[in-house]
Amino acid sequence: MIAIVGALSTVSLLSRSREPSAVPLRVAAGLVYLVIAVVGVRPEVVSDLDLRPIEAEALLLILLVGLGHALAWRFMTENPTDRPASDESGSRHRSG
Repeated sequence: MIAIVGALSTVSLLSRSREPSAVPLRVAAGLVYLVIAVVGVRPEVVSDLDLRPIEAEALLLILLVGLGHALAWRFMTENPTDRPASDESGSRHRSG
């Protein structure tokens, strides 16, 4: 259930994203959440990978943490001058 909530939250962020280069990372995170949900509901789907379901879930969670780190890194290294400035009234305008 938590994986479904995470997937829906991640997908909802896609519609609000102003940074088009971060969209692939968010799509990947949404897909990983969905795969986590599928493996949680149907653990036998990983039997062909020679993994126990708990091992597959652990690998998927590691991947999810890595994607989260990549998204946080993008946010932290984003150049603030790439965004339009906001004045005191809250409206956005281009300075320049």
